Amino acid sequence: MQVYKNVSLSQDTYYHIGGNVDVVLELSSLVDIEEALKYLQQNHIEKILPLGLGSNLLISDSGFRGAILRLLPGSENFLLKENKVTAFAGATIDQLIQFCFSHNLAGLAWAGGLPSSVGGAIRGNAGAFGSEMKENVSSVNYIDLLKPELGIQTLNKEQCGFGYRDSFFKQHKNMLIVSGTFVFELGDEEEMLEQKRIYKENIAYRQSHHPMNLPSCGSVFKNITEKEKVEKIIAVWPDIKEKVETSWYGKVSMAYVIGRLGFSGFRVGDAQVSEKHNNYISNLSQAKASDVLAIIKVIKEKFITTFSFEPQLEVEVID
Repeated sequence: MQVYKNVSLSQDTYYHIGGNVDVVLELSSLVDIEEALKYLQQNHIEKILPLGLGSNLLISDSGFRGAILRLLPGSENFLLKENKVTAFAGATIDQLIQFCFSHNLAGLAWAGGLPSSVGGAIRGNAGAFGSEMKENVSSVNYIDLLKPELGIQTLNKEQCGFGYRDSFFKQHKNMLIVSGTFVFELGDEEEMLEQKRIYKENIAYRQSHHPMNLPSCGSVFKNITEKEKVEKIIAVWPDIKEKVETSWYGKVSMAYVIGRLGFSGFRVGDAQVSEKHNNYISNLSQAKASDVLAIIKVIKEKFITTFSFEPQLEVEVID
């Protein structure tokens, strides 16, 4: 375990935004996690934030008064048993994909280029191209940071409460995901070649369609998935019905909505709605959290005026 004090969070998140945190504990093994729990108890630290790659967070300009538990890849990231892989929460999704490829396991190629740790992807039920993490999750091991004396506990897939970019763990911020067990299909040579093709194709798509050259948190808003809300938008814009059915997997793309509402390129301070992907708010250089939040506020207000309901955030705002 590595301990760092008074660290700028702008260095620990994809957004490069955020004030200082009192303590950062870097953890890459179960032993590190055990040491961290003792450290928190000995130093009477109650405010705790688990952190992986920090790719879906917006940290307050005032920072975080407490401890960050930053889970990083370790020397023992994966345990394989037949077609089940137990992955340490700090491992990256790309590391998990490569492990699957090396053992002829199919089912995760869709996540090519997904910037997330295993724990973060489980927590937010990360997804892309019509697939989600929940499809392969079998169970999740976690620690309740409010009751660490209970040790490592386990939830099966049904108990994880997976929803669209949501889970039991996202709703209960005191839960530290330790590892996840995934079930995959054994693939033959032809299937694995196809998996690798999909993986590379999806990475290329991200590079060409997303503003990867600038710091961001990825998609700021969740796409609209609830049927009645989708219908409200179609009632206002009937011309998008075919897109919903054929291109957007039954959802309404928030990138499309934000662009059509006139916010492509909209800027506050050094934060700007990306012209390449309108659901990204990029950090052009020295953006503050307040800049990003100001853009979010304006988009929400226009959305409510147009469709009579509020869009949900995908980014998690931490203060």
